[in-house]
Amino acid sequence: MADIITPQRTYAAGIRLTIFDMVSFTVDAVPQSRPNSAKDTAMRRVALTEAGPVAVEQRFITPDGGLFVEQDLGRARETADGTLVALDPDTVVTAKVGDLAKNEIALSVHPADQVASACRPGDNGYRLRPPRKASVKERELYATIRATIAASPDKAFVGCLRLRDSRAFYRLEVWNDQLVLQELTLPADLAEVDVIDVAPDEGLVSMASQLVASTTANFDPAVYTHDAVAAFDAAVTEAAGAPAAVSSTPSLTVVADPAAAMFEQALAAVAPKKPAPRRRRTTKKEVA
Repeated sequence: MADIITPQRTYAAGIRLTIFDMVSFTVDAVPQSRPNSAKDTAMRRVALTEAGPVAVEQRFITPDGGLFVEQDLGRARETADGTLVALDPDTVVTAKVGDLAKNEIALSVHPADQVASACRPGDNGYRLRPPRKASVKERELYATIRATIAASPDKAFVGCLRLRDSRAFYRLEVWNDQLVLQELTLPADLAEVDVIDVAPDEGLVSMASQLVASTTANFDPAVYTHDAVAAFDAAVTEAAGAPAAVSSTPSLTVVADPAAAMFEQALAAVAPKKPAPRRRRTTKKEVA
């Protein structure tokens, strides 16, 4: 089957992946999310005047009244005594990414359950695809690595990667028959875990499992989809005084299920009952 390369813009090209310390190949990284989703819903800061909104420009003012624009600013660290120490851009990048070379990742293999218990998925992820001008051998190698990882669900292929001027920890996975770099949150960056030592009601667990089984339905992505771009367009049209376009929003229909009623009855049976209100005693004076 021929490869179908989407027109989606590449975020980083020529990423060198090294696996098993001996197999190396090149891929391009494409964001997993739609690249224009944030830009299409972006709002501008404006001054709200009587004549209407007016575009503004941001300025930065120093304590002595000096006025600066973004291009005039740099980066500095504040020491314990409050002194600001300016750092040049190269020093800032080195401090952020360490000695990682740009666009190179060496993958290590670990038990997947150990990685899953220590890390959580992060915000970012990238689809990896062969370069547009990749040779047949390079595409075959991509397919071979993809098949190897898919056949090893109990193993986690992880490594650190520097993309542009940022460093992150990733796991190489297979999703929708493509290689994907999923960002992981490092253990040191995770919040402390609360200790919740509460024993479950085994009878309710059994009934809840039956409820889960009886209410399971096929996944429909449209139910959880919200078109923010269309909502913004409708809001702008309405605010401008023109009739807003009518759009249909998918809704989730909840169907009554006998198992749900049984579960609710079981919950009511084990729930602590509220004490009956105490009757106020009538005094002799009130009787008289």
